[in-house]
Amino acid sequence: MTEPIWAIEGSGIVFWNVTNGIIVNNTIWNAAAGIFLRFSSNNIISNNIIENNEYGGIRMHSSSNNTISNNIISDNGKTDQFSSSICGIFLKQSPNNTINNNIINNNNQYGINLYMSSNNFVSNNRIDDHLFAAIDMVNDDMSQYSFVSSYNNTFSKNTLSGSKWGIGIRGSDNVISENIIFNNKIGIYLGLYNYEMYLVGTIISINANKINVSDNIISNNSSGVVLANSLEISILNNTIYNNTNYGIRIDPPSEDNLIKRNDFITNNLDGISQAFDNGSSNIFLNNYWYEWTSPDSDGDNIVDKPYSIAGDIQNTDPFPLIYPFNPNSPTDITLPLPKSSPGWNFAILWLVFVTVIALRKVRK
Repeated sequence: MTEPIWAIEGSGIVFWNVTNGIIVNNTIWNAAAGIFLRFSSNNIISNNIIENNEYGGIRMHSSSNNTISNNIISDNGKTDQFSSSICGIFLKQSPNNTINNNIINNNNQYGINLYMSSNNFVSNNRIDDHLFAAIDMVNDDMSQYSFVSSYNNTFSKNTLSGSKWGIGIRGSDNVISENIIFNNKIGIYLGLYNYEMYLVGTIISINANKINVSDNIISNNSSGVVLANSLEISILNNTIYNNTNYGIRIDPPSEDNLIKRNDFITNNLDGISQAFDNGSSNIFLNNYWYEWTSPDSDGDNIVDKPYSIAGDIQNTDPFPLIYPFNPNSPTDITLPLPKSSPGWNFAILWLVFVTVIALRKVRK
C-alpha cells in the first residue's frame, strides 16, 4: 500500500522501519499527523503532548510491540475529510502493542480505533468526547464497505465518556473488563447489524462472537449494552445502572449469549423491564434486578418468581438474585468529574471500583 504523501512528509515525527526507538517529552501540534509509525517495532512513545494535528494524533501501520503511554492526545483530526483513521490513536495491521495511561479527548471521530489489529492491550486510559466512539474497530476507508475485524484484544480499566458509544467491538475473542463507561449514547456496542453506514448509505451486517464483558461499571448512558449480530457473548458480573433506556438490549440475529450475575439497577424507569431480548437462545441467569427482590419463601436468596425480559420471545431470568452480586450499592459510587476538574473524586472512584472488583472476586 502506498501511504499518502502527508503521512511521510507532513507528520510531526515519523518512524519508518525503526526498532527500539524512543519518542519522549515532545510537544507536537499543527502537523498532518502528530506521530506516524510504519514497519516499526519495540518503540516507546511516552510523555508527549499531541494536539491540533490535522489527520490525527498517533497513526501506526504494520507495526508491533510498541508502547504508547502517559501521553496527552487531544483536539486532533480537524480536517473536514471523513475517515475513521482520523482519531486520537489509529492502529492498522498492527499487533501486540500496549496503549496505557493516556488522556485522549476530543479527537474528532474516534479516541482509539483498531483495524485488522490483534493481540493489543489497551488499559487505564481516560477517553472523552468523541463524535463516534471512545474505542472502536472499523475500516479506515468507509467507502470500501469493509469492516475487517480485530481479535484477541484486551480493553481494561479505561474510563470512557461523552461519545456516541463507549466501546464498539466486532470480531472474536476480545475482552472488555473493569472499565468505567458513562454518559455515552451506548455504553458497549457489540456487533453491527442493519446499520446504515456513515455517508455512503450501505446496509451492513458485522459479527461479534466469543467476547467477554465482565466487571465493568456501565451507567448514565442512553443505553447500557447493545448486542447486534452477536454470538456466544458472556456478559458477567457487571454493574449496569441509571441508563435511560434498557440496561441491555439484544437485537436479532443474536443468539447463544450468556447474561449472568449482573446488577441491573434503575435502568429504563419508564418501561416494564430493564432488559430487552429479540434474539434467540440467549440465557439470563442469576442477575439482580432492583425492582424484583421478593418473594423468597425458602430463604435461598433467589426470588421465587422469574424476572420478565421485554421482547417478542418473552425470555426470563428464572433465578433472579434478591441481593446485588456486587455487595456495594452503586448509589455509593461517584462518577468521575469532568476532565478539567480536580482529580480527587476520580481517585476516590477508582479506589471504590478496585474495592468492588476485589469483593466480587472473593464472592466468586
